[in-house]
Amino acid sequence: MLTVADGSQRFVTARQRPPLLLVKPSVDGDDLCFDAPGMQRLRIPIEPDVSALVRQQTKYGNSPL
Repeated sequence: MLTVADGSQRFVTARQRPPLLLVKPSVDGDDLCFDAPGMQRLRIPIEPDVSALVRQQTKYGNSPL
């Protein structure tokens, strides 16, 4: 399922815009890609937010490792 928002941040559905059904999302390496007939491929780099994965480790109380 593909969810799309317009320039005003309103969700747009394929019922409103049937050509959206022709858009094929895929992942190519570190890029999220969108392909549609007659259009150039749109590539968006996937940049994971690793800050949520990093946490302060402590050893013996509050002393950092």
